[in-house]
Amino acid sequence: MKKALGLIGVKGPNVMMGYYKDEEATKQAFDEDGYLIALGDLGSQDENGYFFFEGRDKNKIVTANGENIYPEEIELLLKSTKYIKSVMAYEGKNNEGKTTLAALYELDEDAIKEIPENAPKTSEEIDSFILSLVRQMERRHRLPSEKCIGKISRIVNPFPRTLKMDVDRNVVLANLGEYLPESQTNGSTSRNNGEGLSSIRADIPLDEQKIYTDKTLEKMGSDQTPSIKQEAEHGSDQ
Repeated sequence: MKKALGLIGVKGPNVMMGYYKDEEATKQAFDEDGYLIALGDLGSQDENGYFFFEGRDKNKIVTANGENIYPEEIELLLKSTKYIKSVMAYEGKNNEGKTTLAALYELDEDAIKEIPENAPKTSEEIDSFILSLVRQMERRHRLPSEKCIGKISRIVNPFPRTLKMDVDRNVVLANLGEYLPESQTNGSTSRNNGEGLSSIRADIPLDEQKIYTDKTLEKMGSDQTPSIKQEAEHGSDQ
């Protein structure tokens, strides 16, 4: 069981002593025990003493209930299926204007085509297929409601990338309106004249949507959602 979340601090001969002639900046960068905490990385520790990177403090999402969500944790889970090439979780809004967890993802079209039986073909079928996988992973990992996706949207054009080839979160968030289709409405699958995103509202009850059951996913050869631990052991694409 993991201990409480906190800032990751580092200390050692390879760590700077402080900022040159800037005592205030140095004071803010270190804690009272001399650990450098200005890196902004968040982590936790389990009962065996192992540390886990949980995300970046600046990317933290605070839900309407005051719960903290770290996008990197959700992104790692979603990327554990081969049908999602890359993904970015972010702070969205539900029908009531309250904060909810949203995600944009890039589909791996080649992986979809390799499904041996009854592969989804239309945009609506693909959206429902991906949503089914997401819901399956949420159930399998017993995620609390605040960590479940409230809205998921598929992008057609690739994500902008940083020099390290990570999804450029700042660029996407600064231009989010250009990614989300104007025709997006409650409970509907929207298209933006064939451009931009097709999206599906994941906060609509499953029995009100065309959905793939776990049994159907398994029959299609698509029941491949390894645990976060397994994904971390094999690395990720970002």
